[in-house]
Amino acid sequence: MAVVDFQQTDALRSSQRQFISDLKIPERLPHLLSSATFPGNLKLTRAQRDALIDDGFKINGNVISTRTVNLSAPGCNAPHTLYLPGGVGGVDGCTYDYMRDIELSPKTEKTSLLSRGVLQLTPDHQLFAELSYSRARSWYVGTSNRVDADIDVGLIPGLAGTSLARSEDAALRSITVRTRMLEAGSRTSQLTSTGSRVLLGATGVLGGWDYDAALNHSLNVVSDRDVHGYLPYDATLKGYADGLLNPFGPSSAAGLSLLNSLQINEEVRHARGTMDTVDAKVSRALGKLAGGDLMLALGGEVRRERANSRGSALLTSDNILGDDTPGLSQNTDNGRTVQAVFAELNAPLTKQLELQFALRHDHYQGIGGTTNPKLGLRFTVDKTLMLRASAGTGFRAPSLNDLYRPTKSSTTSTLPDPVCMAENDNDLGFCADNWKTQTYSNAKLKPEHSRQFSFGLVAEPHPL
Repeated sequence: MAVVDFQQTDALRSSQRQFISDLKIPERLPHLLSSATFPGNLKLTRAQRDALIDDGFKINGNVISTRTVNLSAPGCNAPHTLYLPGGVGGVDGCTYDYMRDIELSPKTEKTSLLSRGVLQLTPDHQLFAELSYSRARSWYVGTSNRVDADIDVGLIPGLAGTSLARSEDAALRSITVRTRMLEAGSRTSQLTSTGSRVLLGATGVLGGWDYDAALNHSLNVVSDRDVHGYLPYDATLKGYADGLLNPFGPSSAAGLSLLNSLQINEEVRHARGTMDTVDAKVSRALGKLAGGDLMLALGGEVRRERANSRGSALLTSDNILGDDTPGLSQNTDNGRTVQAVFAELNAPLTKQLELQFALRHDHYQGIGGTTNPKLGLRFTVDKTLMLRASAGTGFRAPSLNDLYRPTKSSTTSTLPDPVCMAENDNDLGFCADNWKTQTYSNAKLKPEHSRQFSFGLVAEPHPL
């Protein structure tokens, strides 16, 4: 027997959903958008802002008052870069509407294969084998990269003639520009996940015992590849500092050539996990009770788990713009052995009353062991009503992923820093940002323990 399945879905962009436009996010929630615009916003220091105020420097006919300034305001660069005085760009800058430029769900391709074969050796013994394989590939497309680049005021024609351009103070001449790199294209990554499983087993009857035993090997591999829109951080900053890349408008042919040469297209993360398992179970009737056979089941399992991950040299150097990483913490290699035994007794004491008792012991390398019982009861009142009850304890050990997962870097949505707001005249353009976050695993996690109690009934009333 074999089954093959193939599925493909196309990408879905925000522009394909009318409700996104109907939300009118720029009008209703401008403070949640982005200050990384194209043309770029100038992020001024206090001294730079004060110098321009003394010069009478104006945006939209008014002398500037904030530390976020866009020389194209109020025109900005619609439809993606907008003049929204209530937004993170403020009254002197522009705001980027990233909701026009995102993908709601990625393009995906999924292929899977499942096959099973059975060989009847004798009437009492049977061999079986299973083989499965799956591959899922997804292309994630985000917004264009953003960067804070420091450039000399001499590269900003809109500030020619100001006191900043005449200054010999390096701190006044160096201006940070926060820009959206539309010319580099959308950030695109390709995630490929493959899984395979081989199972060999035997089942049958031996010496009055029903048996079932199997050997299982499974392998999972995940590959994360940056394919477009990601650039080396240091080379990108140098391109802006040298004037080859233009944060305010179209770059020259030399600038576009530099962008094309800097595009990263390589695997940046690779993870591999394996699990090898041997398990067996036997059962038989021990004798007769008033309600039926007294049944006993015994079993055990030995499992070896291993997981490792690594980042590319470029990734661990933390030199990919738009793909932050906490360095060598991407590289992990861990494994453990798990052993378990269990027993279960099913006793139909009468035609109406049946008891079940189970006991299981698990031992996890590096964590320890635990023994958990379970007691169950079933009582048939009559043909229309049955009562059930159970009580037991449970145990869940943390997975290798919980214990040793590589540190993950990300960013928040746009949020204002309240301390910064208090210290900077409530300047939303300066104090609202996408703040970096890191998610860690915890090698000191302890197992979870639980107690369960249940009571229920099954009713089958007579038809009317």
